[in-house]
Amino acid sequence: MNRKLMWGVLSVMLLAVFACSLPTQGNTPSLSAAQTAAAQTVQAVLAQQTQAALGQPTALPGTPLPAASPTLTASLAPTLTPTPSPSVAPPTPTPRPCNLAHFVKDVTIPDGTTFLPNQHFTKTWRLQNVGTCTWQNYALVFDHGDAMGGPSVVPVSGTVAPGQEVDISVNLIAPATAGAYRGYWRLRSDKGIVFGLTTGNPFWVDIKVVEASPTPTATPTPAPPANVTVTLHTISAEDGHVADDGGVGIKPWAGSYNGHRMDAFLSFDISSIPAGAHVVSASLDLSNATLEGDVFGILGWMRIYHDEYGVLDAADFVPGFPTGAIYTYSSKPTGPFSSSGLLNAVQSRIGQTRVQFRYQFQNNSGTHRYFLNDAVLTIVYTTP
Repeated sequence: MNRKLMWGVLSVMLLAVFACSLPTQGNTPSLSAAQTAAAQTVQAVLAQQTQAALGQPTALPGTPLPAASPTLTASLAPTLTPTPSPSVAPPTPTPRPCNLAHFVKDVTIPDGTTFLPNQHFTKTWRLQNVGTCTWQNYALVFDHGDAMGGPSVVPVSGTVAPGQEVDISVNLIAPATAGAYRGYWRLRSDKGIVFGLTTGNPFWVDIKVVEASPTPTATPTPAPPANVTVTLHTISAEDGHVADDGGVGIKPWAGSYNGHRMDAFLSFDISSIPAGAHVVSASLDLSNATLEGDVFGILGWMRIYHDEYGVLDAADFVPGFPTGAIYTYSSKPTGPFSSSGLLNAVQSRIGQTRVQFRYQFQNNSGTHRYFLNDAVLTIVYTTP
């Protein structure tokens, strides 16, 4: 209701109040009652105006307002318990078949091997039994392709348990015509079941046949140089011995004399061998030596060393029993010895005039000596 209407209603009501206040005859409402009614009407109009301003419905006088709607209280939804997904069973593994082979390698004749026409050869495969059945009375059988003169069936010897490997061979002949050839093979069980590899395929032999090349004219091969043998004796003027007390002697004694160790030295003249010669072999014979006392029983081993000593003096004595010997004796020699150490020592001196050696025992005690007289060095060589 707008303001003009409100004031119009109020004006009418006031006029009615004033009219009612005039004296009248008979039973009329009192002034107090009329004023009360007017006041209620004004209150109702004001209330309606207020409700209209607030956008709420206005109740007419004497009409009860509708009851307020009950307040809705939100309640929490119950917590949902997740439902577990049904478990998925693992896939069932595919069972291995009874008869199955795995190719391991070509033992002979790898793919592309070249042969001459009609050349015989043996092809060998290495296979593994990866099935569940033991191979007994099994056979290799030709499947298709180029048979190459081979048999249609080759028995597999022995027994091959699951997991074991076996070499299976077949004798073949290269075709007579040049070209590329391949033959496919499988296995056959004792029950006649033919099977191949894990791939489902057969295994094969693959070769190439080439025509023989014309035989070239033979070129005469020059004969190898003839071996030359020289036999050398020591140079006695350069032989001798050196004792641990510094004493130097002209005889090649090795061993012990009155408790002093002596090392023997031998020198050989190789000046007759030309420079550039190749030493084929070398041997040294000490079997003509003379023993004094229980040399090897008391003094132990005797070692021989390559030692270019030049002119003997006290400094050539070597204490101890070093390694690096070219040969070791544990008893008196009965013949010549050869060793790579001796050969290398001689070869290293080719082109020089001398090759020299030292001889010493493991221990020293009392007088036990080995006189290295008449030692012989034999050298076989070739020249370029």
